[in-house]
Amino acid sequence: YKGKGVRYVGERVERKEGQQKKTHTPPPEEVSPADAEGGGAQKGVGQAGIRSPIRLESAGALRDVWNALVWLREAHSNILRAVHWFTFDDGYVNEGDPVLQALPGLKAAGEAPSELAPGDDGQEQRAKPNPADSNDERAQASARWPYLDPKECTRARCVLICRVTAADGRTAFLFEVERRRRGASVSSGVNGESEQEEKEESFRGLVISPSTTEPDDVWLLKVLLGIRQEEGKMLRAVRFCPPGIKDVYQRSSSSGDKVGGHSTAVNALDKVNISLPKPMPPSE
Repeated sequence: YKGKGVRYVGERVERKEGQQKKTHTPPPEEVSPADAEGGGAQKGVGQAGIRSPIRLESAGALRDVWNALVWLREAHSNILRAVHWFTFDDGYVNEGDPVLQALPGLKAAGEAPSELAPGDDGQEQRAKPNPADSNDERAQASARWPYLDPKECTRARCVLICRVTAADGRTAFLFEVERRRRGASVSSGVNGESEQEEKEESFRGLVISPSTTEPDDVWLLKVLLGIRQEEGKMLRAVRFCPPGIKDVYQRSSSSGDKVGGHSTAVNALDKVNISLPKPMPPSE
């Protein structure tokens, strides 16, 4: 398939439990958000993915959202019909631990982070900034943002993409950016000493209920490119979303949460008019 602003060969499939995984072609080539809108992919730029699948970690914000969606599907099957995770390689899958989708245009893990594209003078030039080439602190941070390891820049930052299908056929897509972990000093309460505790970066989530005739592969790529360009700032990335209902949501919790991420997932779906019972605090 050759779509507007993206090249994708082969079919996208849904795998159900017990079915063998089908072989898929590589995900789309990178295009800028503007090129994706206008059509035509740039040549000589990296692919929208990584060759080694990155599985969802066992703990953290992304895991909480996924676990909560699965729990809600089981607890409220009269409202939610299905929950899938998505990558360009796998399509929509409703089994196993989710695989994350790498941000577009980055090298595979273990490869040099700089990518080359033909320059105006016919010579190869860098297609994106190399952090070492700039003394500007903000420019360096921006160049490193699409990578989970900001020092080496070899591990692409990923996004968890979830598709929720309501009983009436409506769909909602949730996007959660992979977080770096960083140490923070906290008081241990013992002799006034402090210790290092790892904390995740903080990002809003993005939720979309699309009403577009574009293939999912096309508009999903545009959204991912927007998330990369805006460095995970979802309020700014909303402008790259397809027609339909779209909004951002924040992490939230309640004493009535049955699982981690319960309130977050309920509030996110409520943004696109898929209403679920709110978590109720335990009665005294």
